[in-house]
Amino acid sequence: MNAVTLQKHEIQGLVFSGYPKNEAGTYLLLRVVDRARARAWLRAALGEVTFGELTEYGATLNIAISAPGLTALGLDAPSLATFPLEFREGLREKDEAYRPRILGDVGDSAPSKWAWGGPARPEVHVLLALFGPKNDASFSARLAEHRARFAGALEEVHPAIETISLPDRREHFGFVDGIAQPRFEGQTPRSDASESPIKAGEFLFGYDNEFDKRPSSPSVSASASRHLPATPDGNRKDLGLNGTFLVVRQLEQDVAGFWRSMAEHGKGANGEIDQAQALWLASKCVGRWPSGAPLVRSPDEDDPEWRNDNAFDYSKDPRGFKCPIGAHIRKANPRDSLEPGPDESRIATRRRRIVRRGRAYGPALAKFAADDGQKRGLVFVCLNTNIRRQFEFIQQSWLNNEKFSGLYEDQDPIVGDQTPGYGATFTIPAHPLRRRLVGLERFVQVRGGEYFFLPSKSALGFLSEPVQVADGRLATPASAGAAEVTA
Repeated sequence: MNAVTLQKHEIQGLVFSGYPKNEAGTYLLLRVVDRARARAWLRAALGEVTFGELTEYGATLNIAISAPGLTALGLDAPSLATFPLEFREGLREKDEAYRPRILGDVGDSAPSKWAWGGPARPEVHVLLALFGPKNDASFSARLAEHRARFAGALEEVHPAIETISLPDRREHFGFVDGIAQPRFEGQTPRSDASESPIKAGEFLFGYDNEFDKRPSSPSVSASASRHLPATPDGNRKDLGLNGTFLVVRQLEQDVAGFWRSMAEHGKGANGEIDQAQALWLASKCVGRWPSGAPLVRSPDEDDPEWRNDNAFDYSKDPRGFKCPIGAHIRKANPRDSLEPGPDESRIATRRRRIVRRGRAYGPALAKFAADDGQKRGLVFVCLNTNIRRQFEFIQQSWLNNEKFSGLYEDQDPIVGDQTPGYGATFTIPAHPLRRRLVGLERFVQVRGGEYFFLPSKSALGFLSEPVQVADGRLATPASAGAAEVTA
């Protein structure tokens, strides 16, 4: 019996589910242009936001807010200072700054070249995520209705990102995705679970994490709002309780380039293209076959019998003869393979997990097909309460670390920064000689991104309260945009 009881009615539904039944999805990137009207819009929208762990649902709506967005809505500086530095700094830093370097946002993925979220683009204050049935006229009508409601309060700073669900849970390179998604305490148990649930505090404020401590939660002054509960010490109001952070990054995938590269590296002795060999190399890079079957179960050929298997570790493959040490799934989730040993590795890995809620965008492209000029990729979305220890650590110390687990110059072959001369290799251990793919291109480019706060119902209620100017009067819509907020 799970002893953790979550306040599910307070928690936005995106925490529990990516809404797989809703095949259509739209992300709106918004900027506050009138504070009072934006708060009024948020008050009206609150009744439509999706909360709780649902099994049956129609169209869903979720709202997340960036650090500049909290300021634009009127959160005072002392309250914003209770948020961690990485959230407050966000992803708008210049190309040579600390965060772009550790995340691999360099070259064509540098923030200065982003379509949204970068330093040369307008700030993104609010992320509005609306999901619904595919080809449903009512979904389009609801989207138009939301646009009409926030007109004059918020404006779109980038064209809406329309997402799709590819068949069989696949991503654009053609591999089944999401098999290793963690479950956390308080969620409805799943019969096919292959690991014990992660502590809820890794993904939600107000609950114990894998250190058996509650993560530091954002807060406001004790007199701030009737909507918010008190912090455990009673000195302030808990703004973070039942909320979390979203990392959102638009990742453009070069599908044609990926399969062209695999075909080139897999050419036979006479220079002929060997698609079977290319597929084998691609699967070595991923760590799973296209069906989802892990290489540690079936190293030589795809075996759909293992397509949903997640109950494996690397203890019987320590040198990577089945699943290369630098493979994407092994870097993203090392399981029991880190030093000094399996037990310590499992503990360290559990403290780095993230919950992913990403969606594909753009039309599918078949393996080995010529580039059709269409943009496609993944809107990467993940949840965590400690961006630095979870998302940023995975990105910097595992995926983009060319010396990960004893390697020499191997970054992640799928999402890593494959800058020529800096880790653009991939090693496939084998007897009697290893194989190395040299000069790998970068197949995934970052086109935008930001860190967001996904508030609870109570926190959204607080952020939607009418603003007040310094003398205590309610701010008028015309004056609220520049009002000094006391609420």
